Amino acid sequence: MTFLQRRAFLFIALIVLAGCSKQPQSPVHPVVPPVTKPVYKITVLQGDNQTDTVGHPLTNQIQLKVYKDGKPFANSTVLFKGSGCISKDSVNMVTAPDGSSDYQWYLSADVGVQNLTVILCDSARNHLDSLTLHATALKNSGIGNLACACGFGGGRDPSYPTFYKLHSGRIIANSVTTPKYSDDNGQSWYPIDHLTNFFLRKIVITPNDKIFALTSAGVISSTDQGINWSLVVRDDPNHIQIYDIAYTRGGILSYSSNFEMYLSSDDGKTWKKTQPTHSGSTLGWVNLTQQLNGDLYVLSEEGELCKSTDGGTSWTILNSNPDSLSEFYSSIFIDDNGYIYLGRSDTSGGIYVSKDNGQTTTKINFTPDLIGTLYNPGWITKQHDGYYFIHTNLYGMFRTKDFVHIENIGTRYGTPSYDFIVADNNNLILATGKFDEYSYIPNQ
Repeated sequence: MTFLQRRAFLFIALIVLAGCSKQPQSPVHPVVPPVTKPVYKITVLQGDNQTDTVGHPLTNQIQLKVYKDGKPFANSTVLFKGSGCISKDSVNMVTAPDGSSDYQWYLSADVGVQNLTVILCDSARNHLDSLTLHATALKNSGIGNLACACGFGGGRDPSYPTFYKLHSGRIIANSVTTPKYSDDNGQSWYPIDHLTNFFLRKIVITPNDKIFALTSAGVISSTDQGINWSLVVRDDPNHIQIYDIAYTRGGILSYSSNFEMYLSSDDGKTWKKTQPTHSGSTLGWVNLTQQLNGDLYVLSEEGELCKSTDGGTSWTILNSNPDSLSEFYSSIFIDDNGYIYLGRSDTSGGIYVSKDNGQTTTKINFTPDLIGTLYNPGWITKQHDGYYFIHTNLYGMFRTKDFVHIENIGTRYGTPSYDFIVADNNNLILATGKFDEYSYIPNQ
């Protein structure tokens, strides 16, 4: 091999060696299989596209079944959210072991098509699936005792009325859970969210619709028809002291607590302390009422009728024999003529009237005779239609226009009820049942 041939051979060999040398390699990543997300699905078994009257429950319950990856999804959360006046009253249900869930759909007050949204959530309230159901709501017939839409009160303190009407026509319904209001003469009801779980007990209303309410927190007030509230007098929620509130025709706001009563002529900005009796009452006084001439009357817890002619500085007990409680007064009402109507809960119980500012009283003999029936009357109110309503603890509500002729409202309309109120259009609104279910009778 010549020199030139050897050089060519070496050159080729170097090229081959260079081509076979180890080159840098790209890193090798492990192959990760794609993540498969669970598939959730809500299936409607029955209840869609029904028709019924506003305020009524649909004939067939909504029945659903929930699946996860094709298998029943147990213990999942299903949220039911309606429209109209029930839009804020969403209900959470937990699915059964077979993935099923039931719901009773009550129609709101809106005539026409209504919607119910069903949402499947996980424990963290994350949306997994949803669908919308439909129903057709028909107008009420306008005859008989009609169901109110969203009219479940949830229970209330039986010592006080259920219904209160503002001068604007708005009606507020008392409740120990969430009070409600109606702006359509009782046909539909909406929650007052800011009073949820405040244990509302009693409401009083000023001529310009400022509201004072007695709650577990104390006395609170609202200037926008009950939507927003501010504290007036704080109470101890663990040991309630405030016993009653009142607002008189002369603009005096009052509240009573252990052994003392407080009066305010400036809507709670300043207070005057007074003590109508010294009989050892442990809770206080109720139903402060003002006569046309400005005199004040109040009842003690022990049935005493107390009177003040100097704005609450000094008081006189008007009962003939208060120590023996032969005259035990439980309610008081003064009409536009200055007549004082008093409910008595003693052995001569009934309704009494005084036409001489409490100096003498006469028992009213009603027609028909209601001996024993009007024993222990709880409160007396005057309604929009001119009737006076008399509440009794045992026999429900009575009404009279002249304190002569009287009738039991529940008997008259065939429904036992705890409380009634007359709306501006003369709808008679009723609270019945254990949880105060609201209904109304048109134009009564």
